[in-house]
Amino acid sequence: MEPKAYNELWMHREMLRDQIRCNAYKEAILKTVRPGHAVLDVGTGSGILAMFSALAGARKVYAVERTAVTEVTRELIDANGMGDRIEIIQSDIEAAQLPEKVDVITAEWMGGFGVDENLFHPVLQARDRWLKPGGCMIPGAVTALLAPAHDESVDQSLAFWRSTPYGLNLGPIAARTANEVHNAMHHVTGNLLLAEPQQLWHSDANRDTLESAAGPWIADQVFTANRPGTISAVTAWFESELVPGVRLTNAPDAPKTHWGRTVMPLNQPLKVVVGTKVQVRFACHNNGRNLCHNAWSIKVGDQPWQHHAGRQGCTASPGFH
Repeated sequence: MEPKAYNELWMHREMLRDQIRCNAYKEAILKTVRPGHAVLDVGTGSGILAMFSALAGARKVYAVERTAVTEVTRELIDANGMGDRIEIIQSDIEAAQLPEKVDVITAEWMGGFGVDENLFHPVLQARDRWLKPGGCMIPGAVTALLAPAHDESVDQSLAFWRSTPYGLNLGPIAARTANEVHNAMHHVTGNLLLAEPQQLWHSDANRDTLESAAGPWIADQVFTANRPGTISAVTAWFESELVPGVRLTNAPDAPKTHWGRTVMPLNQPLKVVVGTKVQVRFACHNNGRNLCHNAWSIKVGDQPWQHHAGRQGCTASPGFH
């Protein structure tokens, strides 16, 4: 299955314009890569991380990318005079062959809440095949977090589809919308969270096993509302330590990134007061290349459970951005 977006330039423009993302990776790479190092960039995309490694003095960078965006990548690498140090390998990362093991592996594998683009597992496959003992993974650790939230746009969307617009019953669209994962929701900010965030799971690229990276990723948390309001969704994001001292996050009150927040709606918004218990069961299942299946169940106070299951097509592939 071919990726739906990462072979198209518009997606790479979005990521390259994300200065928070790019500058964090640049800082981490400049702190880590040393003259003489060999580097593997998994899913090089536009080649931006590979070029950061060349700037840091890498002797050789193997830039693996599955998609046809490599035509642009070559132009960028040549325009920056780095063609003698960066070798593009157009291949799935699982099938790529390198002439040597590397000192550093770079990859930007995170979805809106880390593992949801089903890319962590192939990154660890590359680690186990190609990283020298004592080598470094960038990013090192990624933590997914979740909180119940009020999202007026979700409320308005579901209300519209249920309002018999144009004199027609469009309710089935509301049912589908309530079972979709909504990405890049920049409007979900800290003042819309109705309870303290809690960790879903923690991914460590240096220590996790291939077996654990295959998922499923499952969490069962109980929140306590710390302000009155209406819960219409749960929202998720990640916090990453690229290398010690260099963080990257798409948290609600962090500087804006292209990720935004991931939002998963309730069927119906529910009122809470301070102290209301909110139970959330959340699972992210790998569902074949480029796909994951998310399921979430929510119980607010003494209300019945609301169950949701939404298939999410993740627009990336091993050999990705």
